[in-house]
Amino acid sequence: MFRALAAAGVPAGRADELVTALEVGALAEAHTWIAESSAPDGVEKRFEDGWDKGVALFISCKLKSLFPARPLEKFR
Repeated sequence: MFRALAAAGVPAGRADELVTALEVGALAEAHTWIAESSAPDGVEKRFEDGWDKGVALFISCKLKSLFPARPLEKFR
């Protein structure tokens, strides 16, 4: 991505912003897909609860690892 943006004449700082926004968008889409899916049919309630908690924890950890020093409000 960075090479393609540089070849197109995009400044490095702007390229970083664009790639970051792309990563946030991809993560948001993954979250939507996971959140709209559900635990398999016929499982116990505690498994369903664990599914939901696991999804929330994964997304939270992934966001923190991708953007440890950036406020995410900038990308909303």
